[in-house]
Amino acid sequence: MLNYAIPRKNTNPLAHSLINRFGSLAKVFDADYYDLLKVEGVGKEAALYINIISSLMQEYREIKAKEENIILKNTTEAVRYFRQSFPIDGPERMHVVCLSKMNKIVSSFSFVGKDDAAVNFDFKVFMDKINVENAASILMFHTHPNGDVNPSRGDLETTQRCVYISALMGLNFIDHLILNETEFYSMAALGQIDMMKRNSYKLVEMKDLPDDMFEIKSYTNRLENLNDIDIGDILIEDKLRKQKKKSLK
Repeated sequence: MLNYAIPRKNTNPLAHSLINRFGSLAKVFDADYYDLLKVEGVGKEAALYINIISSLMQEYREIKAKEENIILKNTTEAVRYFRQSFPIDGPERMHVVCLSKMNKIVSSFSFVGKDDAAVNFDFKVFMDKINVENAASILMFHTHPNGDVNPSRGDLETTQRCVYISALMGLNFIDHLILNETEFYSMAALGQIDMMKRNSYKLVEMKDLPDDMFEIKSYTNRLENLNDIDIGDILIEDKLRKQKKKSLK
């Protein structure tokens, strides 16, 4: 880490000096700016860098602690959670939340596009990240900075693949919510997630992802007076679990 603050120099001895001086890595990050400057080899940039990293880690711990106590019961609570946690404007973001059986947030992660570019969704990262202890279901959020909440063909294809991957891992994919500043679009509310789950039965049997599975009807109507979907009542069907066991054999 010190290489970023002190380039073109072997910072390994300095790292050991800091840990020896303060007693542990944690105490290095807790150290005061002026106490860090007293260690030989630590300049203003390095001391400031360590302090910034420490502040960021503290903020991270506080956000994680707060997030781990959040329970999402319906779409209204889910949309409120996302709007309060992330900006809707700016780069396009795809945020994935893993929920426990009690709909408590277990973990979450994001893919963020650069500037005006679309999100580069990494399915391998998705598979690795959702493989967490106590995860029972998956909820996905997606911002459309251009203001149109209707999904693109790419959005539908990405979601179908995520539904398929989740099913193979024994996780229930609840919904993909697309948001702008004032509206949101629910794929589950329009029956698209159920359709993708039915597609997944065939995909599990075929162990492949043929393109014709993604010929999903594009909905262009705006959602008005959308009723809440009770997240806790949406479960993976027994048939899918049986297909998963059969494919593993």
